[in-house]
Amino acid sequence: MQGLRVCARLASKLPLRQQGRLLSSSSAATKPSIQVQQERDRQDLNDFFPELMENFREILEPIKIPYETEWLVKAMEYNGRFLRWPGILNTYNTMRVLSPESSPDYLRKAKLLAWAVEIAHIVFLVTDDIADDGNMRWGKPVWWKLPEVGLNCVNDAFLMEGVMYQILKREFGDNRHYVQLFELFTHVRRR
Repeated sequence: MQGLRVCARLASKLPLRQQGRLLSSSSAATKPSIQVQQERDRQDLNDFFPELMENFREILEPIKIPYETEWLVKAMEYNGRFLRWPGILNTYNTMRVLSPESSPDYLRKAKLLAWAVEIAHIVFLVTDDIADDGNMRWGKPVWWKLPEVGLNCVNDAFLMEGVMYQILKREFGDNRHYVQLFELFTHVRRR
């Protein structure tokens, strides 16, 4: 629904001819079609996961900890709820309607940004659970309370956060909005 509100707000600022094109593409967005699109987006992000992991491997390779990538995948799968990415992909889908000439790289970057938001959220949850001495989250033991994890999860959180910032720099460093994007992520992390 948030994507539709954004779409409607953006559409109101367009010339009438473009409003018609935008609204005709979103007017069919009934609840079932929204769910279908969200399911496609979820599948698209899941299909993108191997490329994300390749980014992790490339970034972590210089520190020579080969098992760390697989460990971080496990940490992400255990701690992630994957609730924040729909807003990013809804915004992408809206922008795709407004700017249909957008490239496939634009979608790839939207997916990386969605994953960066998810990683930021996972880092927050892991560190929050330590700070609060949490025991359970979503009906299961928190990451740091698992016997094989313990306080090593502090390292997990730092590595995930570092990889997240490296992905942002690699993919968006040449974008004129990179500084604002970086500041947004650091601002959210401080809260």
